[in-house]
Parts: sequence; C-alpha cells; structure tokens
Amino acid sequence: MKKLCIICDKEFSVVPSKAPFRQTCSKKCMGISYRKSAVSKKCAWCNEEFRGRPSTMKPHRFCSSSCSSSAIYHEPRGRPMSNIESAYMAGLVDGEGCISSYKTRGYGPYYAVRIAMTDEKTIRWVADIFDASVCKQKQHGLGRKPIYKVAILGANAHQLLKQIRPYMITKRNDPKIDIIMQKYERLTRKQ
Repeated sequence: MKKLCIICDKEFSVVPSKAPFRQTCSKKCMGISYRKSAVSKKCAWCNEEFRGRPSTMKPHRFCSSSCSSSAIYHEPRGRPMSNIESAYMAGLVDGEGCISSYKTRGYGPYYAVRIAMTDEKTIRWVADIFDASVCKQKQHGLGRKPIYKVAILGANAHQLLKQIRPYMITKRNDPKIDIIMQKYERLTRKQ
C-alpha cells in the first residue's frame, strides 16, 4: 500500500495492517513530526519548562524523576483533617494499614502509609484527603470482593502520622513511626 509522508510529501510503501498508524516515510521524518506536535508544560516543583508528546504529557506534573521525588518528600498535598477524621484515620491505619520506610536508588529513604480493604468508599475518602490514587486488585476465587489500596507517600505520610499518632492504639508505640519522624525531620532541615 502507498501513502504520502506528512512531513516531506514523499510517497512510501507500508504494510496494509500498519497503514492506519504509519504517517511518515522514515525515522527522521517521524522525529520531526514528534517535535512539531510537542507541547510545553511547567514543572510543578522547579517551574522549568519541559516538552513532550501530547499523548504522554497529560498525566505528568514534573520534568524529571528527581523533581517528582523532591515534591513527594517536601510538598504535602490534599486538605487538613478534623480531629474526628484524624481519629477515624488512626483506626484505619491501626487495623488495615501498613507503615513502611525503605531506600530508593539515589533519592534517599522513602516513607509510605498504605491502607488496603474491600470497602471502596472508605479508600476513596482517604485518597481524596491526600490527593492520592486508588489501586483496585482482583482476588481469585468465587465470590471474593476486590481489594482497594491507597498509598500515602513522603510528606503526606509524615503529616498523617503526626496528626493521627495521639489517636492510635495498636501502632502508637511502633518504632517505625519514630524512625520515620526523625529521619523526615532531618531530611527537611537539610534542604
């Protein structure tokens, strides 16, 4: 099948199954087409402009993984919680939650509070407070409900633990919380 290149107007051959997707005659013309259609966006952390294809730029807020990591560490998102919400959240973290701290390549320690349960409405409420995303995991077996998960990371995890610790019962004296609090305080003082 013959088509015309959208960049150089040269005719080129293409397999019929790929005809709907191929628009250029060569990799050089494809690179030019990508640069022409590129869109610009400002990084939410460093305010520098970065470019990319429209199809991949929509979800991106940061120009690089280092800016993304910095924002997670230092930029708490979401809204503040009332005392009643803090107490309810403490119950969720005590019963259904996991508090973790681990290292990542080159970005220092990583802090997370994860909550997983079968009640989607509760997990969506937690995600809305912290501007986080919800992950749905199917369970194998007849009649088993899917599990909904939310991860509260970095600065949000630190803020959450600070707010809910007075209301926690089971995990209040967990040494992981002290380690996360101390390390996070040190990290923010260095910056």
